[in-house]
Amino acid sequence: MYLNRSKKLTMAGVLALGLLGGRGAPRDATAEARARNSAYQEASQEHRDDEHRQDDGDRRDEGYRHSHAYHRAFDRGFKTGLDRGKDDGRSRRNEDPDNSEHYRDADSGYHSNDGPIEAYRLGYREGFRRGYAQNYRRYYRR
Repeated sequence: MYLNRSKKLTMAGVLALGLLGGRGAPRDATAEARARNSAYQEASQEHRDDEHRQDDGDRRDEGYRHSHAYHRAFDRGFKTGLDRGKDDGRSRRNEDPDNSEHYRDADSGYHSNDGPIEAYRLGYREGFRRGYAQNYRRYYRR
């Protein structure tokens, strides 16, 4: 009985290794997703650190940087910027986030209960620029 159970466990292990070994693409996708999440977390933390070092003198923008709309938009803009930067880098287009309709409009995902649209747009554009630059440099091949 012990030998029979041992055979079953061995076969299950071999089968599992075979299935995992033949699935390179999903592992690459998972690794890419992990890298993207890590990059997002780092940029988000840098953004929050930079927030405390701002001394541009524009009190209105400074107030917006502390709003819910700004932070929600920064996160959304960063994720969209990652996608657009990756696309432009892979396609070898010029590095120019202003060419993106998403950047120009800066209102994707906005809801009136988020707060002032100006705060949302400011956060979205700042997040977009950071995500775009990060992935453009990562995927651009000379």
